[in-house]
Amino acid sequence: MSVLPQMEPTRVWVEVTTAPPRLYAWCGGDGVEIPLDREPGGPFTAATVAGVTAAFQRLTSGKPWLSRLHIHCTLGSRGVILRPVSFPAQPRSEWASLLALQLESEFPLSPEQLAWGWLPLPSREDGRQMALLAAVKLDLLQPYRDLLAPLEAEVHFSLAALDRLALLTSLPDSGVVLDVGEAHVEATLWSADAPLQVRTLSKGWKSWPETALGGTDGPLREFLTSLSVPAGTPLFLSLSPLNPEGGSPTVDSLAKLVEAGKGASGMIQPLPFVSGIGRTAANVGLANRVTRADASHLELRSTPAPESQAALRGLPWRSIALTGALLAAILITPSVEALVFGPRLQRQLNHLKAAEPQLAVIDRELNFLRHLQENQGPFLDAIYLIANAAPMGCHVDSLSLNRRGEVGVTGFLQNLNQVGDFRMKLIDTGFFSSVVVEDQTPTPDRQRVNFRMTAQWKAASDRESLTIGPTLTNAVPSGATNANSRTQRPPSAP
Repeated sequence: MSVLPQMEPTRVWVEVTTAPPRLYAWCGGDGVEIPLDREPGGPFTAATVAGVTAAFQRLTSGKPWLSRLHIHCTLGSRGVILRPVSFPAQPRSEWASLLALQLESEFPLSPEQLAWGWLPLPSREDGRQMALLAAVKLDLLQPYRDLLAPLEAEVHFSLAALDRLALLTSLPDSGVVLDVGEAHVEATLWSADAPLQVRTLSKGWKSWPETALGGTDGPLREFLTSLSVPAGTPLFLSLSPLNPEGGSPTVDSLAKLVEAGKGASGMIQPLPFVSGIGRTAANVGLANRVTRADASHLELRSTPAPESQAALRGLPWRSIALTGALLAAILITPSVEALVFGPRLQRQLNHLKAAEPQLAVIDRELNFLRHLQENQGPFLDAIYLIANAAPMGCHVDSLSLNRRGEVGVTGFLQNLNQVGDFRMKLIDTGFFSSVVVEDQTPTPDRQRVNFRMTAQWKAASDRESLTIGPTLTNAVPSGATNANSRTQRPPSAP
C-alpha cells in the first residue's frame, strides 16, 4: 500500500445558509443536510455542535488515518465587503503585503481583525494591477469555527456568490447569476467595464406570491430593475437548497416567475450542476475551483498575531508526528539492519575467505587463456575470406594454414578466367600481402581446371583497420582498435 495516497487530504464541501439556518455538506458520493440552532447570544447550541460533529464523522468514516481533514465552507455575502483596488504592477509574491496596506487604508479595522482575500482582475490601460478585495469581521466567522472545531480540521472560507461562477465552463463577457432562496435573493454581476458586484434582497420565494412576482410593483421586478442590467445580458438562475418539508418551487417554474419580473432583458439559463443530498450550486462550484487549482479562487483568510495560541492549535500535529516518526525510523534503520542482517553477512564473509585459495588457480588459468587469445592466428578470418572470394562452382580439395601466415589452396574451377578472378578477389580483400597461382592445369576433357594457389597474410598491425565478417548491430565504427574490431567477427579458431 502506497503512503502518498494515504496522506492525500480528505475534503468536505460545505455551504452554510442563514435563511433558513442550515448546513449542507458532501464528500465523495455522500451528503448531509443539518439544521442549525443558535443560542440567544449568537453561538450555536451544544446539541447543534454535537450533531454536526457526529454527521461529519459518519461522512468521513472511510478516510485514511494519515489523511488530514480539510473543510471548505462557502458563505453568503451578508456582512462581506467587496471593493476593487488598484496598485502598481508587482510579482504575485508581493501582492499579500501590498493588499494588506490597501486593507488598512480602505477599512476601519486592522487586518488582524479581519478575514480577507482577493481576486485578480484584468489590468488597467495605464498598467496598474486591479484586484477585488473582500473582507469580513472575524467575529462573524468565529461561530462557524467553533461549530467545526471538534473535528480538528483545517477550515477554509470562501464566498458562495463567487463560487457559483465556477459552474460556468466559459464565462461570458457580462452576465448575472441569480440565486433565489426562501428568504433572500443573491445576485452576482460582472461585465467588461466593471468588476464583480454582489447585491442581496432580503425577500425570497417563500414571501412572494405569484401575483406579486408577475405584477409591475413586485419586489423581484424592483430588485432586478435596481441592478441596471443591460438588455440581452444572460441570466443564470440557481435555486438555494430545497426545503426538506416540501413546497419548494422548481427551477423551471421559478424561471417563469423571474422572466415575468425582469421583462425581456436577456435569456434565462439554469446553472449546470448535479444536485443531490448536501450538494448545492455554491459548494459544487467551490469543489470545481479547488480541485482544478483555479487562480480565480477567493479564500477568506485571517492574519493571526505571531504568538497567537490559535495558530498553535491550527498546526498539523498529525503530520508533525508522522514526520518525527519517519525521521526516527531513518536514524534507527542502520542499527536494526546490523542486528538483522549481521549474522548472514558474517556467514557469507567466511565463505569468501574459505574460497580465497582458489583465486590463485583461477588467475593462472585466466592468464593462460588470455595468452592463447592474444597469440592465436586469424585462421577463421582467412577461411571466411577464401570462401567469400571463391567463384561459383569452385571445389576445394585441400586447404592448409600455419602460424607463419602461409595459406595453401588446391582444387578445381570451370575455366582459367575463374582462377584469375579468384586470385584478384583475394588480393582486393586487403588481408593477404601476396597471392600466387603456382599451378593451373586444364583436364584432358577441358571441362575443368585444376589449380594450386598459395598466399601470405599481412602482419597484425596492417590488419587492424580491416572489417571482416558480417556487420553486427552494435558494431564499432571503422578505425577502432584491434580489440574492438575483433568483436565484429566470429572468433578465430586456436
